[in-house]
Amino acid sequence: IVLLHISAIAQPTWNYTGAPQSWVVPAGVHQVSFDVFGAEGGEVGPKTAPVGNTTPGKGARIQGMLTVVPGSTLSIYVGGLGNDGTVAGAAGGWNGGGNASAHLAAYCGGAGGGGSDIRAGGIALVNRVVVAGGGGGAGYNGACATGDQPGGDGGGLSGTDAFTCLATLIAPPYSYTLAVTPTGGTQTAGGIGSAFANSAITYAPGNPGAAGQGGNTGLAAADPGIAGGGGGGYFGGGAGCFMGAAGGSSFGDGTLTSSVIMTPGVQSGNGKITICILSPGIIKGSTRLCTAQTIALTDSVGGGVWSSGNTAIATIDPVTGIATGVSAGIVNITYTVTSCTIMYAVFTINVTQSPLPITGKNPVCVGENVTFLDGTPGGYWTSTNKAAATIGSTSGYVSGIYPGSTTITYHDPSGGCFSTFKVDVDGIAGPLSVCNGLSIPLVSSTGGGSWTSSDTMVAKVGGSSVTGIVSGVGIGTASITYSSPVCPSHVTVTVNPVAPNAGADSICVNGTGYVTNIIGGGMWSSSDGTVAKVGTMTGLVTGMSAGTAVMSYLLPTGCLSQSMVEIIDLAPPITGFGAACPGNTSPLSDALADGIWSSLNTSVATVNSSGLVTAITADTVSIVYTIRPGCATTITFRVNPIPFPIVGRDTLCPGVMDTLTDASKGGSWTTSTPLLVDIVDSTGHLTTLKSGTATVKYTLPTGCYIEKNIHIRTLPVPVITYNPKTETFYTDMGFPKYQWYDSITGLIPHATSPSLAATYPQWYFVEITDGLGCKSRSALFYFPRQLEVKNIGSNAVIRMFPNPVNGMLNIESSVNVRAVISGVDGKIELQQANAKQMDLTNLASAVYFISLYDDSGQLLTVQKLVKQ
Repeated sequence: IVLLHISAIAQPTWNYTGAPQSWVVPAGVHQVSFDVFGAEGGEVGPKTAPVGNTTPGKGARIQGMLTVVPGSTLSIYVGGLGNDGTVAGAAGGWNGGGNASAHLAAYCGGAGGGGSDIRAGGIALVNRVVVAGGGGGAGYNGACATGDQPGGDGGGLSGTDAFTCLATLIAPPYSYTLAVTPTGGTQTAGGIGSAFANSAITYAPGNPGAAGQGGNTGLAAADPGIAGGGGGGYFGGGAGCFMGAAGGSSFGDGTLTSSVIMTPGVQSGNGKITICILSPGIIKGSTRLCTAQTIALTDSVGGGVWSSGNTAIATIDPVTGIATGVSAGIVNITYTVTSCTIMYAVFTINVTQSPLPITGKNPVCVGENVTFLDGTPGGYWTSTNKAAATIGSTSGYVSGIYPGSTTITYHDPSGGCFSTFKVDVDGIAGPLSVCNGLSIPLVSSTGGGSWTSSDTMVAKVGGSSVTGIVSGVGIGTASITYSSPVCPSHVTVTVNPVAPNAGADSICVNGTGYVTNIIGGGMWSSSDGTVAKVGTMTGLVTGMSAGTAVMSYLLPTGCLSQSMVEIIDLAPPITGFGAACPGNTSPLSDALADGIWSSLNTSVATVNSSGLVTAITADTVSIVYTIRPGCATTITFRVNPIPFPIVGRDTLCPGVMDTLTDASKGGSWTTSTPLLVDIVDSTGHLTTLKSGTATVKYTLPTGCYIEKNIHIRTLPVPVITYNPKTETFYTDMGFPKYQWYDSITGLIPHATSPSLAATYPQWYFVEITDGLGCKSRSALFYFPRQLEVKNIGSNAVIRMFPNPVNGMLNIESSVNVRAVISGVDGKIELQQANAKQMDLTNLASAVYFISLYDDSGQLLTVQKLVKQ
């Protein structure tokens, strides 16, 4: 049951401080009431001057409801009273009041009053949600009957306009005509300042208002006038000159405010703001409480105080709301919230008597069964830790299960109230299995006993304190007993088998190997998967990177076997030229020493222990370099094919051209016997130079080549003999073809037999041809007739003597002749025009030819000449 009560108290009000203030919305508060007053404007001053009745505008008031967000902060701006007039000019009230001007020491206008506002979600003008306008400052005009120029009040949606007596004359010659009276601020714009149509001297008009700011009084060099500053507000009022200023407007946000009431001109002095919480909130929590138990109550509005109507039945913490049952009965819990009023909520709790205290044994031994009792009938039992002890729901029969503690609870028939009893369960705790060769600790929850094993061939136990160390020495089960005087107890410990890992202890990177264990059913794992991975079920180890990793084999019993596997990096890459021609070799090497070289196909290439590869057959083959424990690196070695056999004639004559070919494309032709044969281009064309055995090579871009030997025949040089009696030349017999030549006509037609009848003195030679078409020429032979030549040219007769000659050669001719002496190789050795006598002393001993030409250049004769 929740009761609400509200009573009036002093209102929580924010007064003027000249600085922003704040308020945090309490939890659970979503709407508050507000009452906001703007500040009053200032009076004409100094007040001691006989200025008559100068009335400033009063501040406006706005009231209503404001929707808020729990936990958010509202900014509070309380407007300040506008200052009374001073010689220096009065400053406007804080939060938007306009400044006033000074005229005479006795007649100084009052400043505008500041507006008051509440801001939500920030401190900028756009965050204002409630505004009460300030009043305008008072002015003075001596032309009026009273001189009084009241300021306009802070208003509702619009501020109040300034008052004027409509006078047009202050005192001669100071006359003016007022064109505009200052107006109050509105919801959309600031108020308009005063203006003059004409003036004997210049008077400054009043400034207009602005958002949140009243207009400042205008200033003029000659006579600034006696005027008030505009009042602040949602939009400020305009300022005057020789008159009061207008008031500012008020404002309520159309979305967040409701039930808004605006009252113009009610506040004298500084502004003020009051915010009230409207509800004490709603209490939540259980309406039932058991004695000696607690419940937590909450209220939707924070900041209140909790109290109990009868502490003999229940108490409650005043801050936390935690209620504690004392005795059976009904009690009212009150939550009090103090705001503009005192509000409180009342919550009724029914306190029920808890069951009677539980009676039972403590401690309870593991394996022991005892009965717990409670004098309250009809309830039921529970255990908070069934792993330590269980209890029959209706019997109260407790069974010790495992060392530890539990809370035995007896619940009343309704299940709401209960009594508790803490029970300690004593006995042996610890693991009940151990791996052969390892140890486990067992702990007794009571002291004063000793440890024993029923089978020391399976498990041994040491220690006489509460901790016993059990060591597995065999395989099987053994009963471990602790002879505690409080709770003697025993447990059965199983000793599980363990076997060492077997299998690979070193593997190559990217290689695989198996680790095994004779005990099945376990799972494999690697200590470092970046070095070696292992199949969980298979034990297949894969080398990932160089290093070591521990292979663990975990059995379902928890027994673990471990072994180390070294992952060995592959040998560095093989270096060297990985290709060769059949029959050639190529050396390979590796930066890591002591490895073993091997060829995977010795019919293609073999490799010796130092890495020298011998190419055998054109193909590719893997050459492997292997280091411990079989980690290998491989290079693919290519045996390039040799070219196809060279096609062409095997025997050639000297001085002939021929063409060789090869079916392998892209090769080049060379010769190792350039004195015997000349390769004229890359197409296989060649020219034989002289007899002998020439070698021609055809080489592919791979460097593989094939050679061909060509036999260049050697023919005997025919020898000419001469029979002076018959004047006939003879040469060797037995050749298939003969051809005679002379130095005059060249080839002698039909001279194709081994002999030739001489006709006139000149040089002769013979050319023989064998069965292959090879040709050979004899040396020149001179037909030795007299050197007299008749009927040459125009019946010329020429005689040359002596022949052979040693020194001077005489030439007698019926015509002038030019003599040219040349060697058998055609080189000119000596020549002379109009030759009569030629000195041949400096010529070497040899056979020469002398050619005689007439003056027209016609060759007259060519004769053999012997220099001794």
